Amino acid sequence: MTEPTSNDLLALARDEADASVRAALLVRAEQAALAATTMGAQDLLSVASVHAEDGRADDARRCIESALFRADGEIWVYRNAAALLRQIGDEERGRQALEMCEAAFVLRETFGYEWRLLAQGWAEDFGDDEAIVRCLARATVGARSVDDHCSVADGLFNLVGDRDGAAEAMRSAEAAALDGDAHAWWTIANTYASLGDATGTRRCLERGGRAAQTLDAHLVMAAAWDSHFAGAAEVIRCLEAARAEAKSAADWLAVAEACADFAAGASAIRACLDRALSVAEDDVDKRRIAAGLRNWLGDRAAADRVAPVGVAPAQVAKTRVPLAGWTPDAAALLDYLRPKVTPEILASIAQADYGQGVEKNLTVLRDIVETGLVPHPLNWCPLEVLQLTRWAEGVRVNHVERAFACTLLCIEATNIDTDASEADIAILIDSCVALGPDALGPLVGLLVAVVEGTTWEEEPDEPWIAAVFGLLLAAGAADRSDPRLGELAELVVASELLPELLTDGMRAAFWRRLADHIVADLVDAQPDSESLAELLDTLYMI
Repeated sequence: MTEPTSNDLLALARDEADASVRAALLVRAEQAALAATTMGAQDLLSVASVHAEDGRADDARRCIESALFRADGEIWVYRNAAALLRQIGDEERGRQALEMCEAAFVLRETFGYEWRLLAQGWAEDFGDDEAIVRCLARATVGARSVDDHCSVADGLFNLVGDRDGAAEAMRSAEAAALDGDAHAWWTIANTYASLGDATGTRRCLERGGRAAQTLDAHLVMAAAWDSHFAGAAEVIRCLEAARAEAKSAADWLAVAEACADFAAGASAIRACLDRALSVAEDDVDKRRIAAGLRNWLGDRAAADRVAPVGVAPAQVAKTRVPLAGWTPDAAALLDYLRPKVTPEILASIAQADYGQGVEKNLTVLRDIVETGLVPHPLNWCPLEVLQLTRWAEGVRVNHVERAFACTLLCIEATNIDTDASEADIAILIDSCVALGPDALGPLVGLLVAVVEGTTWEEEPDEPWIAAVFGLLLAAGAADRSDPRLGELAELVVASELLPELLTDGMRAAFWRRLADHIVADLVDAQPDSESLAELLDTLYMI
């Protein structure tokens, strides 16, 4: 059921030696990019790039024009298009691409960094000083925020060598910064660093540190100091200021993590975790403290005395309304996948956030695979990398990896405090179908738990219909003669939410492909089911 994406086809084309086969693959890649609802313009430019490499300027130009038609004000579409046009010898049209971007920016609210990126495009591709100055002037006029002023300063200094203009923009940035906004002072310090002004960097970090009043602000300033002057005494002073503001277990955990991140030492980390434990209010606090002992100190013995590594998926699941005739099993799919999750898969997931927090993520993910217990609620590590991993598409997707990520997200969604994402459900079904029949039964048990734990106020909403329709598709793929499918079809049709799910919802194309693949087979298998027939008719009309 998984269809090749434009990138899949491009990869095949790049590896193909036969010119005619390569050209045919590029045609299919272009068609896939044209059909894409997201990233289609950039995919078209990728196809254009291969055409350009092969000397097919006309084909490259066609793809570039299609991308520009879909650019919708996205700076990198215009910039990449301009660079490709210049590469195939059409410098005039390349200039027009950047002029189109400028015109689009004028018609909407545009941030300073966008004007700065456009100015950089003029500099790198055409060396057009007049256009560079014009873009930076527009950025200056529209500058309101600290980020805007800093973007102007960086552009003036690094693109046109205007030190005086950059200095004026930096004065505006400092004037725009609120005393308590630690992030703003970090941004200004970063910009001074890009201007080669270490004195300005230090002065702004000191000002931000003096102005910080809250625990979060002190931790931000600790990170800011560490990013520019790792090991500086100021980092420790910021951490000490944060400790003075800490009250709750969550506060002490945040300080403990910062101590770990900035190498403040094991004794400092342990002291913060001890304070967190002394004010812990519930099992959630204790599980997070135990995770800190494991992840930041490697002290599993102490961690085990505080709390287990996680909870069983069944403990996460909370039932809103039981689904008659169905049995929930929040753990079955995770237990099916765990033996299939290799160290390579764990490493791939852990690195999904551009290599940030790899070791933290690996520690948590390994514990899940080894024990079958899950952290609840999911913290940033591993939540962010799981959410990033789920977006993989195409024939080269590792379905065990993607299914594992989506399974953990869906287990979290079995709790009535966390609604399921329609994207997670569709992607998980797609991967389980690809993995084969043995994955479908466990998938059904998990989706029953998701349905039972999905909340809605007065009437069914999108998360609920996604869970019910997902259960219908999964159960139908597992056993198309299942007599319970008709009742699910009645719920889906009666909700009148299916059109939105299949057209406007996240991963609508996944839902449409799954529905087209499975529902017709269910009608063939159960020709007497009026509700399944009505569902199929509804699909035809969407």
